[in-house]
Amino acid sequence: MAGVVALIISANPELAGQVEMIEDIIEQTAKPMVAEQDCGNRSGAEIPNNTYGYGRIDALAAVEKALELATDVDSVSKNASIKIFPNPAWEEATLQLTGFYGEVEFTLFNATGQQVQRLNWDARIVSLKPINLKSLPKGVYFYQLTSGGTIKSGKIVKQ
Repeated sequence: MAGVVALIISANPELAGQVEMIEDIIEQTAKPMVAEQDCGNRSGAEIPNNTYGYGRIDALAAVEKALELATDVDSVSKNASIKIFPNPAWEEATLQLTGFYGEVEFTLFNATGQQVQRLNWDARIVSLKPINLKSLPKGVYFYQLTSGGTIKSGKIVKQ
C-alpha cells in the first residue's frame, strides 16, 4: 500500500498530503473481489466487503488515474537526463530517462542523417526503454529525444 501511495504521489505531486483523494484513487481503481462467506451483517458479495475491502490494488490503474487528475505537470524537469547502456552496444541498448513526465519521441539517425528508427511512449509509465539495434550495421548513430518542447540529443555506438 505504501508503495502504491508513493507511486501515485510521484506521478502527481499535487496529491501529496491529499490522503482522502489518494484513498479514493486506490479504491476506485482496485480490482473488485468478493468472498464466499459473509462477515457480520455484511455480505461477502458486496464491495467493499469485510474480507477483501475494495479488492486487489491495481498500481498501474492508480497511477494512470493520478496522472489524469494532474493539472500542472511539466513534461520535462530542469534536471532531466538520459542514460544509455551499454554504450557501445551490440544488439540492444537501454534508455533510462529521469525527469521526463509525459510523451516522449525518440528518433535515431545514422551518420548521414537518415532516420533509422522512431519510438513514442509515455515516460510517466515507462522510464526504461530498450532500443533494438539488431538490424543496424556497426557504426555511430545519433539520437534526438523530444518531450514537451525540450530536445535532448546524443550518440549510440553499435559494435
